[in-house]
Amino acid sequence: MTFDRHGTCLSVNEHGLEKMGGSANILGEHFLNFWQEEYHDHARTAMGTAASGEQATFEAGRLFGTARTWWRTKLIPSNDGFVLVGLDITEQTIIGRLELLVKSEEDYEQLRRIYDA
Repeated sequence: MTFDRHGTCLSVNEHGLEKMGGSANILGEHFLNFWQEEYHDHARTAMGTAASGEQATFEAGRLFGTARTWWRTKLIPSNDGFVLVGLDITEQTIIGRLELLVKSEEDYEQLRRIYDA
Protein backbone atom coordinates (compact mmCIF):
# COMPACT_ATOMS: atom_id res chain seq x y z
CA MET A 1 0.00 0.00 0.00
CA THR A 2 1.19 3.51 -0.65
CA PHE A 3 0.23 6.65 1.24
CA ASP A 4 0.95 10.30 0.64
CA ARG A 5 2.72 12.38 3.27
CA HIS A 6 -0.65 13.28 4.86
CA GLY A 7 -1.55 9.60 5.33
CA THR A 8 -4.06 9.22 2.47
CA CYS A 9 -4.11 5.78 0.82
CA LEU A 10 -3.08 6.10 -2.83
CA SER A 11 -2.77 2.47 -3.93
CA VAL A 12 -3.02 -1.12 -2.77
CA ASN A 13 -1.92 -4.31 -4.52
CA GLU A 14 -4.26 -7.24 -5.20
CA HIS A 15 -2.99 -9.30 -2.25
CA GLY A 16 -3.55 -6.40 0.15
CA LEU A 17 -6.97 -5.77 -1.29
CA GLU A 18 -7.87 -9.44 -0.82
CA LYS A 19 -6.64 -9.39 2.81
CA MET A 20 -8.88 -6.38 3.46
CA GLY A 21 -12.02 -7.98 2.15
CA GLY A 22 -11.68 -7.04 -1.52
CA SER A 23 -13.09 -3.53 -1.27
CA ALA A 24 -11.49 -0.83 -3.41
CA ASN A 25 -13.20 1.72 -1.14
CA ILE A 26 -10.01 1.95 0.89
CA LEU A 27 -8.39 4.28 -1.64
CA GLY A 28 -8.53 7.78 -0.21
CA GLU A 29 -8.86 6.51 3.37
CA HIS A 30 -6.55 7.93 6.03
CA PHE A 31 -3.83 5.66 7.44
CA LEU A 32 -5.22 5.79 10.99
CA ASN A 33 -8.59 4.49 9.78
CA PHE A 34 -6.96 1.15 8.98
CA TRP A 35 -6.30 0.45 12.67
CA GLN A 36 -8.47 -0.03 15.72
CA GLU A 37 -8.53 3.08 17.90
CA GLU A 38 -6.48 1.46 20.66
CA TYR A 39 -3.54 1.27 18.21
CA HIS A 40 -3.78 4.83 16.88
CA ASP A 41 -0.92 6.13 19.05
CA HIS A 42 1.43 3.43 17.69
CA ALA A 43 0.29 4.09 14.12
CA ARG A 44 0.60 7.87 14.52
CA THR A 45 4.13 7.51 15.93
CA ALA A 46 5.15 5.21 13.06
CA MET A 47 3.71 7.64 10.52
CA GLY A 48 5.68 10.50 12.07
CA THR A 49 8.86 8.43 11.98
CA ALA A 50 8.32 7.61 8.29
CA ALA A 51 7.62 11.31 7.58
CA SER A 52 11.03 12.14 9.08
CA GLY A 53 12.69 9.76 6.60
CA GLU A 54 13.19 6.70 8.81
CA GLN A 55 11.61 3.25 8.62
CA ALA A 56 9.13 2.45 11.36
CA THR A 57 7.65 -0.83 12.57
CA PHE A 58 4.67 -1.55 14.82
CA GLU A 59 2.15 -4.30 15.56
CA ALA A 60 -1.56 -3.64 15.63
CA GLY A 61 -4.97 -5.24 15.41
CA ARG A 62 -7.57 -4.60 12.76
CA LEU A 63 -11.15 -5.63 12.10
CA PHE A 64 -11.96 -6.53 8.50
CA GLY A 65 -15.70 -7.01 8.58
CA THR A 66 -16.17 -9.38 11.52
CA ALA A 67 -12.69 -10.92 11.35
CA ARG A 68 -10.05 -9.62 13.75
CA THR A 69 -6.52 -9.76 12.40
CA TRP A 70 -3.13 -8.70 13.76
CA TRP A 71 -0.35 -7.21 11.67
CA ARG A 72 3.36 -6.54 11.93
CA THR A 73 3.66 -3.42 9.83
CA LYS A 74 6.66 -1.63 8.37
CA LEU A 75 6.43 1.90 6.99
CA ILE A 76 9.12 2.72 4.45
CA PRO A 77 9.56 6.40 3.58
CA SER A 78 9.33 7.44 -0.06
CA ASN A 79 9.65 10.79 -1.84
CA ASP A 80 5.92 11.46 -1.71
CA GLY A 81 4.93 9.71 1.53
CA PHE A 82 5.43 6.11 2.61
CA VAL A 83 4.91 2.50 1.61
CA LEU A 84 3.24 0.10 4.03
CA VAL A 85 4.42 -3.51 4.08
CA GLY A 86 2.32 -5.70 6.31
CA LEU A 87 2.76 -9.24 7.60
CA ASP A 88 -0.34 -11.02 8.90
CA ILE A 89 0.61 -12.32 12.37
CA THR A 90 -2.91 -13.33 13.40
CA GLU A 91 -2.09 -17.01 13.90
CA GLN A 92 1.01 -16.32 16.02
CA THR A 93 -0.90 -13.75 18.08
CA ILE A 94 -3.79 -16.13 18.79
CA ILE A 95 -1.41 -18.97 19.71
CA GLY A 96 0.53 -16.65 22.03
CA ARG A 97 -2.66 -15.50 23.75
CA LEU A 98 -3.90 -19.07 24.16
CA GLU A 99 -0.56 -20.09 25.68
CA LEU A 100 -0.88 -17.23 28.19
CA LEU A 101 -4.43 -18.31 29.01
CA VAL A 102 -3.34 -21.93 29.63
CA LYS A 103 -0.42 -20.72 31.79
CA SER A 104 -2.78 -18.50 33.80
CA GLU A 105 -5.16 -21.40 34.34
CA GLU A 106 -2.28 -23.66 35.44
CA ASP A 107 -1.06 -20.97 37.86
CA TYR A 108 -4.59 -20.58 39.24
CA GLU A 109 -4.94 -24.32 39.80
CA GLN A 110 -1.57 -24.46 41.56
CA LEU A 111 -2.54 -21.58 43.86
CA ARG A 112 -5.93 -23.15 44.55
CA ARG A 113 -4.26 -26.45 45.57
CA ILE A 114 -1.89 -24.59 47.90
CA TYR A 115 -4.76 -22.59 49.41
CA ASP A 116 -6.98 -25.66 49.84
CA ALA A 117 -4.20 -27.68 51.50
